[in-house]
Amino acid sequence: YLGLTTSLYLNKKLSQTIDKIYVLSSKKKKKVKFLGAEIIFIKIAPRMLFGYKKIKKENSYVLLSDLEKTILDCVVLSKYCPLSNVLNQLKSLENKNVRNWKKKFGLINKEQAFGYILGLMISDADKDKGSMVSSRIRIGLSKVYDWNKNIGEALCYCLSIIGVRAKRVKDGKSYTRAPHGKYIWRSQLTPLITWMKRTCLGLNSDETTTYDKVKMDWVFRSSKEVRIWMLNGIYDGDGC
Repeated sequence: YLGLTTSLYLNKKLSQTIDKIYVLSSKKKKKVKFLGAEIIFIKIAPRMLFGYKKIKKENSYVLLSDLEKTILDCVVLSKYCPLSNVLNQLKSLENKNVRNWKKKFGLINKEQAFGYILGLMISDADKDKGSMVSSRIRIGLSKVYDWNKNIGEALCYCLSIIGVRAKRVKDGKSYTRAPHGKYIWRSQLTPLITWMKRTCLGLNSDETTTYDKVKMDWVFRSSKEVRIWMLNGIYDGDGC
């Protein structure tokens, strides 16, 4: 299937003209020249051949990756397509809370926000399932430490950067494991969170990071920025 910047261009998500056409396949092929463009074949594992659709282009049909799969491919194959090219297609939120968070935490780009959210999903954040296609992030942090409010607000800020609404909700009541109660934040239901859990963390809908191992070999091939901010998220959650 056609992917990476080729998918973005054909979906009218990339304004600049492209001179390379990326074809993702389970078979190794040599690159070729066609009508002045370079066609580059990228071999991927057969299990990665998903997330594409058949669309009509002029008098024929092509297989084209959808936005979610294009994001994953850009994470895994960052040398061909910076993740920022795809994340920039996600529209950031803009409201009073976001402006306050921006003043408090400074400017954070979408790659950094994406990495931080993944880190907290690995550590403290719950991935509540709302339906077959949509999920939300919910995080509860002990009220013993007042600075836990910063972590919750940072998560909401990063989610807003990739276009997901989130807010602090009613505090959790005290119980044996949390005698002082918890501060709680919760995001909207969105297919993006479901995709991040299934594709980026490698977890099925009935699996959790508490009892199941994440399957994230792709992260070793991702950008340094994503890795650093993901570690920040993990540290802010379990590391503290």
